[in-house]
Amino acid sequence: MAKILAQGGRLDSVVVTGGSVLEENAGSFDATYADCALFCNDNTGAAHFELSFIDNAGAAVDLANGETGFFHFEYRDGGTSGSVGNIWELYDSSSFPWLALRQDGSSGGQVLRLMYNSNTGASPVWTQLGGTQTYADASRHEQDVKITINSGGNHAVQWSVDRAAVVTATFANAGFGSARKCRYIGRETSRFSQLLCTEGLTTIGAKVKYSRPTGAGTTNTFSSAAAANVNEVVNSDASFDQSAAAGQKVTYAMGDVAVPAGYRIGGVDHCIRGKNDGSAPTNLKSVIRSGGVDYASGNLPGIGTSFGSLRRRIPTDPATGVDFTQAGWNAAEAGYESAA
Repeated sequence: MAKILAQGGRLDSVVVTGGSVLEENAGSFDATYADCALFCNDNTGAAHFELSFIDNAGAAVDLANGETGFFHFEYRDGGTSGSVGNIWELYDSSSFPWLALRQDGSSGGQVLRLMYNSNTGASPVWTQLGGTQTYADASRHEQDVKITINSGGNHAVQWSVDRAAVVTATFANAGFGSARKCRYIGRETSRFSQLLCTEGLTTIGAKVKYSRPTGAGTTNTFSSAAAANVNEVVNSDASFDQSAAAGQKVTYAMGDVAVPAGYRIGGVDHCIRGKNDGSAPTNLKSVIRSGGVDYASGNLPGIGTSFGSLRRRIPTDPATGVDFTQAGWNAAEAGYESAA
């Protein structure tokens, strides 16, 4: 079982660290599982977002020496020549980059390369590993990177495109000893969806199903609780739920999932875009209702006075202690509780 697992693909599940990152629903994603993609609307790299490894409480944790990480996303470039630069990078907890997928669209079409940092974290030098992958402009492809961090500095890496291995290699850099987060960088208004990072659980062929609130659930003591406030296909901070007292709670019925044969629900990430106004109550808890019982988390880390991503990882159905079944998740509710 994966020790840590994070997924993303909506603004409530990623950290925006510069520029402008938006959601769009113009068909650049797998509509069976998602209803939007993320895109960075510049070509300079100023617009980017991050997805971190998290523990079950939503706090950031590291992929450490001796562990194997898997990283997955679907990528659709903007179909414009002239862009050269990294589109995906793997960082440690010091925000130093060590591994990247690099795009070159300077001559028409798109060429991707797997690169590693052959210098220090503070002064990266990008060096290519293996061959390249070329595909037509404005086409969407699955990208998977697998890496095993070795304490001796010789790291094993594999890059796959559309579930087939493109590069299998090793690289040596003793300065790289852990991984904390993935950074996704704007090139040619590039679209990203199906974001996954795991430890010990392959992402090749995996899918993220997004479930949004569809209507009222069992509990509603928030002062402005309504599914329409929090379930936009394209996120808007103009409408929201709010509470002025600790201990108020709301849960929602969630969109159903259909689990394909041979797949299982490997866990649920509850992603909330939230903030406080600096006055009590200043915290939120995640609430999952399963089997007629509410299961609340502790206070979610990272809340502040500006809207940002708050997350909780639920690895198994809290009512049973094993994987959520399709029926179990479809009967479950999700929401939040105000807290001191």
